[in-house]
Amino acid sequence: MVDNPPQATRLDRDSYPVDAKVGSNIRSFRTAMGMSLGSMAHETGLRETMLSEFEQGIARPSAENLLAIATYLGVKIADLFSGL
Repeated sequence: MVDNPPQATRLDRDSYPVDAKVGSNIRSFRTAMGMSLGSMAHETGLRETMLSEFEQGIARPSAENLLAIATYLGVKIADLFSGL
């Protein structure tokens, strides 16, 4: 059996403001570190396009994805939900 990475849920950005805020927070933390999407993709093992969709709020990361992202960014998962 081949392990497949968790798939993101595709969203209508305007219908899910929580996802848009989480994505915005991910982008803010990443850019504050001066890191590119490519660097984050390499370090987390997630595809760059998937990370971009998370940041745009058009895809919903799984709990496993949120853990990988938060670990890479050096923040708590709860920090990704800041401002809600």
